[in-house]
Amino acid sequence: MLYVDVTGRSRDKASYIRYVGNLPEGVLLNNATLRVRLFEPLVLVHGRYEIERTVEGLPPRSSTRFTAVWQRTDRSWQALAHHATNILEQNSE
Repeated sequence: MLYVDVTGRSRDKASYIRYVGNLPEGVLLNNATLRVRLFEPLVLVHGRYEIERTVEGLPPRSSTRFTAVWQRTDRSWQALAHHATNILEQNSE
């Protein structure tokens, strides 16, 4: 498995599991919307999440839309695909 995040950083399966299990201090992740649609044996998950940060050098807030496809096997669920895109804030100037 290779995971590439919205910043372009790549992680293998082991480093991705470590990353999501230990979000850096100063990072708060909120699911703003989440929809799950079942197409047996596949599941389509899509939505939007918000990230708030107090970490220096990173933007203080961002919104991201995502889509993921999972497949149920005999033993577990397997991620087949995941795509995320940052939502740019519109300037009202």
